[in-house]
Amino acid sequence: MEDKHLMTLVQQKKLKEKVNKIYKKVMLDRENTIRAFIAETGYKPSEIEQVEIREETKITWHLRKKKTEIKNYELDIKNLMCIIHRDGGHYIADHGYDKALKDAHKIILEWRPE
Repeated sequence: MEDKHLMTLVQQKKLKEKVNKIYKKVMLDRENTIRAFIAETGYKPSEIEQVEIREETKITWHLRKKKTEIKNYELDIKNLMCIIHRDGGHYIADHGYDKALKDAHKIILEWRPE
C-alpha cells in the first residue's frame, strides 16, 4: 500500500511540474499577446492596464491551481475510504459519498483500542 501511495506522490510531483510549465507558457503567451496587440494597433496599453492583465492572469491561474489541489485532496480522501472499506470504491458507488464517509468513521472507531 505504501508503494501505491508513493506512486501517487510521484505522479503528483510530475503533475505539479507540468502545471508550472504550463503556467510559465501562459504568462509568456500573455506577454506576447500584449506585444502583438501593440504592434498591430499601435495602441500601447498603459502600465496599469498591463499590470491588470497580468494580475487577472495570475488570479485565474491561482484559482485553477487551487481547484486542482481540491480535486487531489478529494481523490486522496476517496482512496483512504477505499482502504478503510477494503474495496476499490464499490462501497462509495453503492451507498454514496456521505454514507461511505460516516461508515468509514465508525470503522475507524471500532479499530481503536479503548
